[in-house]
Amino acid sequence: MQLAIYDARGRLVQSLVHDVRPPGEYVQPWNRTAATGRRVAPGIYIVIVRLLAGDVAISRKLPVMK
Repeated sequence: MQLAIYDARGRLVQSLVHDVRPPGEYVQPWNRTAATGRRVAPGIYIVIVRLLAGDVAISRKLPVMK
């Protein structure tokens, strides 16, 4: 499974998960930091979830507030 955060311009902000997990429900917190460790600005970010087992990609908009 891959879980990554992208900004509105499509640039990778943070990769949260990149591993194999058994079927089930998962929660993955994001502390609003970029890969550099700096806190991101409020705005709209795109969460990309890629399930490699079925090669299915789902994207959702995630609002980030103060």
